[in-house]
Amino acid sequence: MRWDYKKEATCTQSGLYAYYCQICDYTIEEAAQHVDPLGHDWCWQEDSQMYVCSRCDLMNANGADGEVVLENLTEKRGAGINYVVGYWNKGNVEYIYNIAIVVTDASGNTTDVILDDVFATWYTGEYEAAVFSKAEVERSAGELGYEAGTYEVKFTFVPMYGDGLHDYAITL
Repeated sequence: MRWDYKKEATCTQSGLYAYYCQICDYTIEEAAQHVDPLGHDWCWQEDSQMYVCSRCDLMNANGADGEVVLENLTEKRGAGINYVVGYWNKGNVEYIYNIAIVVTDASGNTTDVILDDVFATWYTGEYEAAVFSKAEVERSAGELGYEAGTYEVKFTFVPMYGDGLHDYAITL
């Protein structure tokens, strides 16, 4: 056994530094140390005119972290059928969420259309995330008259009893 990272921390997910066996994965839990999520490492990119996280490639218009850190884990955890948003809530604020499609009109103006009948499942285990179905998003958007591929999907954390100033969103 040796002292090493059993699980590396990511932007939104805690890591674990522990004594463990690399062959059988036995871990001495009493000695394990949890490592806080790293947060995003924003770097300005001239070509995209966006801030991009050097660790997870998330793009952000203003480079702000704040109380909630979101990370697109769809490719790593979505199995091709789900959107997966990793999260870390630094504060004691309770949040609810919205799932929306972002549609662009002919003039380039965007509108968020909240999908009231698509729900996320909260997953806590190896990682903390909100998971929701790609098929459910397509079905709901279709019922509203939007075809797949004509919109982006947006997941937003909204503080309960908030003033709208502390909403956090990620577009997938």
